[in-house]
Amino acid sequence: MAKRKVVHIDEEKCVGCGLCIPSCEEGALQIIDGKAKLVDERHCDGLGNCIGSCPRGAIAIIEKEVEDFVGMEEGAEKREGEEKGPCCGHDQKSSSGCPSSRSITLDSGGDSDASGVSVESGDVSISVKSQLKNWPIQMFLINPEASYLKNADLLLAADCVPAVLPLFHLEMLKGKILIMNCPKQGDQTFYINKLMEIIKKNSIKGITVAYMDLACCTALLRAVLKAVEQSGVEVPVYAVKVGMDGKTGHKNMVYSKKGA
Repeated sequence: MAKRKVVHIDEEKCVGCGLCIPSCEEGALQIIDGKAKLVDERHCDGLGNCIGSCPRGAIAIIEKEVEDFVGMEEGAEKREGEEKGPCCGHDQKSSSGCPSSRSITLDSGGDSDASGVSVESGDVSISVKSQLKNWPIQMFLINPEASYLKNADLLLAADCVPAVLPLFHLEMLKGKILIMNCPKQGDQTFYINKLMEIIKKNSIKGITVAYMDLACCTALLRAVLKAVEQSGVEVPVYAVKVGMDGKTGHKNMVYSKKGA
């Protein structure tokens, strides 16, 4: 045991947004029961990379008697010349955290912007322009206070949907803010609570749920309806079922109990 610096998380301030997780190179932080937790003090290096990623100021550096620092093997292998961040080779000294979790509003261009990716098949040539307006896109990394969420029209898509829709950007994403999630991965209660917070804070115009025509994937739609109901905010919810063959069903309006 030795007195050294480690992070301390104020659970009253923490909302479980998960932005601190990718900023911890040593893997010492996890989301447990909707809150960020320091799961092993031995793996906390006390450098505080995670502090700048927390929008609530819930993380601080303290000194206390803890076991000696033991770095994860992955972290040790990443150090070459100078300290690197948790991904992408960015400088670890940056307080902004990993770019994978930094909230960014993207410029997808106007209707007059014809730039895009040309797709050719036989005698047919199509120019497809990215319609992505926001980053990150995974629910786990979304900050409920990101500016791009204000008055947004959300597209909540199952992770598999873009893989089966060749023209996902044109058929689904245009004009919407994208959030992706898989109903079979992670703590769904955490995701419901996060979506409920997004709804409460951002005057959401509507939510379109694009889910696979699979029994397990309907849980995504149920989770959205539950989040809307628990938020107490009336938000129109639309559902689109997508087959593995790339065919989509009709876009239907569905209602939570509050909106029924």
